[in-house]
Amino acid sequence: MIMGLISKINGIFSGGGLRINRLPVKRNIIIYAVIIITVSFAFFFYFQHQTEQSIRESMLEQQKQNQKDNTRALAQHIRSDMNSIMGRLQGMSHSIYLQQGDFTSNYTKSVLKNYFRQMNYSTPVDRLFILDANGIVKMNIVPEGQPTFLGERFSFEWVKETSNTMSPQFSDGFVGADGQYRIAVTENASYHFYHSVGIAGNIGAKKMEAPKVVEVPVISDRDGDGIVDSSDACPDQAGTAALQGCPDRDGDGIADKDDKCPDVAGLAKYQGCPIPDTDKDGINDEEDKCPDVPGVARYQGCPIPDTDKDGVNDEEDKCPNEAGPASNFGCPVIDVAVVEKVNKAAKNIFFATGSSKLLAKSYASLKEVAQILKDNPSYKVDVDGYTDITGNADKNQVLSENRANSVKTYLVSNGIDESRITATGHGINDPIADNKTAAGRAKNRRVEMKLRNY
Repeated sequence: MIMGLISKINGIFSGGGLRINRLPVKRNIIIYAVIIITVSFAFFFYFQHQTEQSIRESMLEQQKQNQKDNTRALAQHIRSDMNSIMGRLQGMSHSIYLQQGDFTSNYTKSVLKNYFRQMNYSTPVDRLFILDANGIVKMNIVPEGQPTFLGERFSFEWVKETSNTMSPQFSDGFVGADGQYRIAVTENASYHFYHSVGIAGNIGAKKMEAPKVVEVPVISDRDGDGIVDSSDACPDQAGTAALQGCPDRDGDGIADKDDKCPDVAGLAKYQGCPIPDTDKDGINDEEDKCPDVPGVARYQGCPIPDTDKDGVNDEEDKCPNEAGPASNFGCPVIDVAVVEKVNKAAKNIFFATGSSKLLAKSYASLKEVAQILKDNPSYKVDVDGYTDITGNADKNQVLSENRANSVKTYLVSNGIDESRITATGHGINDPIADNKTAAGRAKNRRVEMKLRNY
């Protein structure tokens, strides 16, 4: 602000083409003196304003603190007065006359006047309001001619409000108090305390409320399973809690109402029924690899395989890889002509009498049989030896076995694997002719060869 003032003064003297530094020295001195005086006054007024503001704020803070101190002192005084009044009112509430509801007898008046004198000893009190079972009773205890300090309307409204916000009984009683310190604002008024005190409660014995009758809910359980009907999904059939009160006859964990097979244990995914067995082979569909065709467990529910598709399963088929009739154990039937050649060769096998030694005339026939076996590697041959009944049966048994083995030995010597040849002696058994005649006995002394491909 000061710099602005100096700037303006310079502007005045520099106007019209004049400049200060060109004026005479005396004039310059006057100009600078004016500037200094002006600046000094500006500083003076500025600091004076700041000082006054500081003083005002300090006085205001002091007034606030004084007001707080006065208010605190008044509050302590009011509290002391109110504590004194409250103590006496509480003592008065224990009067047997008041508790019996007596508000008019001389005894009651005597008690009230006595307490009035005690309370007025420290603080004036002019009216009591007592709340009994029938409402609010107002009692003036100020002697006649003495002015009251309370407005009747205000006090009565305050007590009514008190009665609406507490439980009306002495044993659980409520005491309300209010106090003010009134400050004089006109010359005809004086400083004085203004107190409002009230007691509310039942006079006499504590009123007992009739006990409330609690209705016991009726719990219904028609089927007697221990599950109330409201939570029982099957209220007319005894069941278990796990199934919400429903029965489960087959014990599979599925309530009968949801079980399509209630008498047979099953699975939930089959709606309570066992795992199905579509082909009725005793293997359930989940384990049956052929669920639509009866089978056996060792083939996982599938039929016994028939590799050569001849109708004879592989377990009964002696030739599982070659089709053949069941009469030949599933093996192909050997050509009749071949069979007849072998049969004819068997009839031309001869031995020395009573011996197992082959005669030379037998070799041609046996070589023919050996060739047939060589030409058909799947063929096998059974060699069976028989005798007549002449002589000892045991010796005949041994003789028949030896003769069959002699034939086998010869065939082996002609390049046939012995595993393809079976030699068996039958002795005197299975005769084909009458042993009573020489011709019959000759026929019974024989070797038979039977071809087979299994």
